[in-house]
Amino acid sequence: MAYNKPDKQNYNAGEIQFGNFMVPGVNTDEHGVVHSFNINGGITEMPTIADRNEIPIKTYSGEYIGFTENIDGLSSGRRRIGMLVYVLETQKHYQLLPKGYFGNNGDGTLEQFQALPEWERARLLHPESDGINTDQMNFVPGQGPVAEAYPITGEAADCWVEIDLINANPVSSGPTKYLAYVTFSVAEDVESITMVDPAGDDKYSVKNVSTSTSIGGNGEKFAEFSFGDEAAAPSSIVILASNMITSEYKITSLNGGGDDKQYVIANASMTQTEGTDKYTSDIFTSFANATIKLDLTKSNIDYVRRGFPTQEAHAYIIFTF
Repeated sequence: MAYNKPDKQNYNAGEIQFGNFMVPGVNTDEHGVVHSFNINGGITEMPTIADRNEIPIKTYSGEYIGFTENIDGLSSGRRRIGMLVYVLETQKHYQLLPKGYFGNNGDGTLEQFQALPEWERARLLHPESDGINTDQMNFVPGQGPVAEAYPITGEAADCWVEIDLINANPVSSGPTKYLAYVTFSVAEDVESITMVDPAGDDKYSVKNVSTSTSIGGNGEKFAEFSFGDEAAAPSSIVILASNMITSEYKITSLNGGGDDKQYVIANASMTQTEGTDKYTSDIFTSFANATIKLDLTKSNIDYVRRGFPTQEAHAYIIFTF
């Protein structure tokens, strides 16, 4: 559905109609008109991250129509795109933005978001909610037609972006950390790369990171990372490689001595200082254009798999900016 400007349409669509402002009975009334946690969107306060994650969305036993019911095309239940929540537990603000849209790990537009079926939009606003169904009905013996549940597609934190209102930055002040989870195959290839925030508390950003793998000319097994929101190169990179036999992690702190073939920053732009033969780089002003390439060949980081019972190895990579 298209976005409906609430100041121009749908005056008669609510449950209760009124002709003027809602106000307290007297100026000295100690009660507010409405609790912030009961409104659709806006700005509210929650004691903990868990409370933030439980802000409800509309659920239905049949076809999902939460956005239609909320009229504006941007909200379902009490969740509205762009709403702000201050969490007392972390003393931080979080903005509700569907993953892949409006700068949250992607730049999808409002038009693209509203082109999705309502149940897909609902899942983007509440990745872990129960009771979001498609318009498909399946026959279940003993029950009859049963609405098809739309599966959980992510983690509760996927739709919440930390906001620094003091410094106007998308991530709070202090170092920004990213955590990559890398798995390996029995053939010792890099099998998968996933950016993770294990506790779901935004300690590690997963926003706007691109990953890929490649094979170097000498057989290097590169894991590649580009950080779209970072202007300067990282201050440290640490690899924790698992030993599945001893339940330990081998720590590799990347450095510049002797590792030049294994760990590189690619796609850096070099600029000549006018009138000299000296050059400077943009990796401390436009690092988003660069790519970190890490050779995760087994001998470099010393991971160990277990043969029987089979337990394939993995590694965590911590990037600190």
